[in-house]
Formats: sequence, structure tokens, C-alpha cells
Amino acid sequence: MCGIAGIVSAEAPISKRRLKAAMDELAHRGPDGEGMFVRDCSKLPFIALGHRRLAVIDVSQSAAQPMHSDPPGCCISYNGEIYNYVELRRELVALGMQS
Repeated sequence: MCGIAGIVSAEAPISKRRLKAAMDELAHRGPDGEGMFVRDCSKLPFIALGHRRLAVIDVSQSAAQPMHSDPPGCCISYNGEIYNYVELRRELVALGMQS
């Protein structure tokens, strides 16, 4: 099972060092990789997400988390399995999303 860390602050920007320390506490939950997302410090509230990954199905780097849109605006850190991912992918491609 993966490990997810999050920090929200309305008072001060979030340091990557603080998020990394939280993720290090979860290292046993996800030995296959780690990722961080810290939202631009000019926007309130300050938000940071960290993910320790346990790779089960997609072990490629394309499944690394947290995942964010390009340009960044939406971000997700997810632990679980989407059983109908093949059908959902097909539908999204048909709607014009990247494959």
C-alpha cells in the first residue's frame, strides 16, 4: 500500500524539506519511488502533496505520483486500483484526451 502525505497552510509557504521529512516517515509504505508537488507559493492556501509508491500494475515512470495536469492546475495522489481503466482510457481518447 502506498503512502501519501499532504500539507496545507494559510500562513507560510511549505518547504520541500518539511514535505520530504513527512514522506521519509512513510518510506516503508512505498519503496518503489517517491514524488512531490508543491503549489506555486504565490497562491493561497499553500498546498503540498507527497507520494511514496508501491508499484503493482504499472511499474513504469508514467505512473509516478503525484500526477498533475499540464499546465499545472490539478493534482492528484491516488492509492487504489481502477478496475475498468481500459474502458475509461478508450472513452477519454475518444473525447480527445492524450493517449
